[in-house]
Amino acid sequence: MGIGIVSDLLNKSGKSKIDRRLQVAAARKEADALEAMLAKKADVAQYVIHESLVAKLKWDKIDLVFPLVEDGDAAKGLASMLTSEGIPFVGAGVMGLGIAEDPVLAAAILKQQGMDFRPVHAAKSVVDLAQIELTYPVIVTAKGEESVFVADEEALYEEAKQFLDVAPIIYLREPSRGKKVHVALIGNGDDVSVFTKAVGGELSKKEEDLVRNTAKKAFELFQLKDMGFFVMEADGEKAYVIDVRASADFRAESDFMAVLNEKGFRPESAVDAIVNAAIARTGAEVKPKSDAFLATAATRKNDIDILLKEEQSRLTEEKIGRFREETKEMRRNVEEGAEKMEAGAEEAAREAKGRLRQVERGARETWSKAKRYAKERVDEAQRDARIAQDVMTETMDDEDIRELKLRYAALEQRVYALEERIRFLENR
Repeated sequence: MGIGIVSDLLNKSGKSKIDRRLQVAAARKEADALEAMLAKKADVAQYVIHESLVAKLKWDKIDLVFPLVEDGDAAKGLASMLTSEGIPFVGAGVMGLGIAEDPVLAAAILKQQGMDFRPVHAAKSVVDLAQIELTYPVIVTAKGEESVFVADEEALYEEAKQFLDVAPIIYLREPSRGKKVHVALIGNGDDVSVFTKAVGGELSKKEEDLVRNTAKKAFELFQLKDMGFFVMEADGEKAYVIDVRASADFRAESDFMAVLNEKGFRPESAVDAIVNAAIARTGAEVKPKSDAFLATAATRKNDIDILLKEEQSRLTEEKIGRFREETKEMRRNVEEGAEKMEAGAEEAAREAKGRLRQVERGARETWSKAKRYAKERVDEAQRDARIAQDVMTETMDDEDIRELKLRYAALEQRVYALEERIRFLENR
């Protein structure tokens, strides 16, 4: 049979070009490792989510798709497309994927079915937090982020702000009070195999049975298929599902493989069991391996290289386009600023000219007044001097006349000084 591994390499969006390359390299390494495990069982080719994906899968006569997609929206989009095209695939469908990534919905389903559950609250903003009644302490988490323990309201709001900067929604729940258990599930229906690993204390026989039974029921209720992973809690009398993952991580250091390793599974045997479960569920036809398919697999890897280059070129063009738009915007802002400055300068110049004209008018008026005043004082002094001379000539003796002449001489000096002042003002 032909198995197609589908990755979302084109959707990697690191903070920089180097980050994106590292993400792509890690995803390709994971896909290569999965291909090596599947190649022992069937013909295998790799693909990426692209508008040409369905056509390639059908052309290559792929019997079963193995999604290797981390992003929730991309995974649901792929599941929806494969379902509508009638192409069998490994793992949960759209509904199962949606439930697995929504703790509030998962808790609601458990509650509706009368099963034990831990209440979960969701918030998209700090405003939402104010409407939630909480008993502290609480655990705060978000998709793809580590959980944080907060002891009071002040700490909650501080942590919530940081989470909401990197995630659209945060989840809040009460801290675990029982023993933490990791659960790996493989299979479907009555044939689901449940593997447990206690990571918070050894389980009693009763707790082990509670965990297994609860996990089986939740696996079915959450509409998971072929595989799944739960983080659970057992407190002696009850078992709770705390976290749900609809897909498996086959890396040796993953929690999923840690559970299976304890039970004697290797990654190859885990993958084989999951594929067998998917074949049994979907009825996909098993075909013998063909050497001719090797060329197809090589072609598809080459296609991926081409698509990645095209995507990088597109991203580069987008970045250049954004830079050009930013440059244009900066240029427009500079031009608008220059126009505003020029208009402001013209307005300031007009205002300065107006004020200068006012000063000039005031100066001319002041000068005219000063000139008239000085001339009036001179005329008045000359007139008084003549009158005084005439009077003294008629009535005074020689001694009085000498004194008067001295006063007249002083008055003439004063008049001379006033005339000099007038000439100085005229020459300014």
